[in-house]
Amino acid sequence: MSPSLPALGLFLGFTLALLPACSGSAGSPGEGDHLLEVAITPVFTVGSQAGDRWDALSRVGALAFDRDGRLFILDADAHRVLVVNPDGSHHLTFGTRGEGPGQLRMPMGLAVMEDGTVALFDMGHRGFLLFDREGSFLRSIPISMDEGTPGPRILPHGPDGLVSVSRGLTIRSTGSGPPSFPSSAPVRRFDLTPEARHASLYEAWIPPREMPASLNVSQGAGGPRVSGGPGIRAFEPQPLLAVLPDGRLALADSSTYRIRFLSPYGEELHQVSRAVPPQPVGEREREAERSRRLRDLDEGRGPRMQIQTSGPGGTVSLDQSQMGDMIRGQLESMDFWPEIPVLTSLAADPEGRLWAGRSGGVGTAGPTDLLGPDGRYMGTIPAHVLTPPDAFGPEDLAAWIRTDELDVPYVEVRRVRFPD
Repeated sequence: MSPSLPALGLFLGFTLALLPACSGSAGSPGEGDHLLEVAITPVFTVGSQAGDRWDALSRVGALAFDRDGRLFILDADAHRVLVVNPDGSHHLTFGTRGEGPGQLRMPMGLAVMEDGTVALFDMGHRGFLLFDREGSFLRSIPISMDEGTPGPRILPHGPDGLVSVSRGLTIRSTGSGPPSFPSSAPVRRFDLTPEARHASLYEAWIPPREMPASLNVSQGAGGPRVSGGPGIRAFEPQPLLAVLPDGRLALADSSTYRIRFLSPYGEELHQVSRAVPPQPVGEREREAERSRRLRDLDEGRGPRMQIQTSGPGGTVSLDQSQMGDMIRGQLESMDFWPEIPVLTSLAADPEGRLWAGRSGGVGTAGPTDLLGPDGRYMGTIPAHVLTPPDAFGPEDLAAWIRTDELDVPYVEVRRVRFPD
């Protein structure tokens, strides 16, 4: 049986549409960019520096709106979900840390379905946990970790499914030799019905990697220590995925400005592209990126890595602090992709418009292109005006994950309209 998806009347075929070229770099509006007028109205913010308030956030893992404009915030390190009313007031909080049904071990992503069901991907439970819109636990949906884990962005796909670009690597101490990195990342659909018919829809390209000879986990005075493991590569291209309201998928390789439109079942329909050149990576860019990442690590904002190993001694979980020395060593000797990716993000709003975020250089956001549901170029928004939201809601609502001058996370909600 095919997955339950919106009924569509699509004609399969392949075309490549060339959007208006941009003579500038990926980081700034160029001669070929048509600047859009945007009306932005602040609505509310969530996040407090006071640790005893309901909205004191630890780490925002994901955001999602429901059809009524309520905002769901995954506070990942606190193992909870905050639900905020459309006026910014507290509606409820659900989720606790634990091993039992409905408790959270390692929450990684969040999505709100058409009927209000809340889906959490929990790495520790190896599957999805489903809650009703008032936070009551419904059931769990297990997945096979051998086929790759969902990425941090899980997106509703039809009334009862999710899609995500699967990434990750399962490392087992079986003595059979080191694993190898995959050559592609599957775009997977996860069925949330009791039958749980999961399927791979498309294989997205990812750059080749080599696995180190070993990953060593040892017990020390301060707990588990890790050495070896996959290295860090800066500016590495990533697959970017968006879901349009009619169930079609938009997929881009961040290293170039080419967006593939796929049917709900993964057949390629057409492509659109713009002539936006990538920025070459030289010594200045390498030093700037290395310094930026080391500074972020020192200030607690570095890369987050979690590895679970299983062996004769049981299961060992390694958190961020226990892996700090390994991460620092890898940052000092990290590899670099030869170009800074052109695209940094891809998202679809409720009207079916695609928001394609462009890079502004090392650690800097660039302008955002707005494309119509058919991929037609509509215009460009400068980075100082607006960046792509982390979640879209009804009635032009949008939300962004921010940090203040003290690196305290908060969420900003605004209403975004494009005048006719």
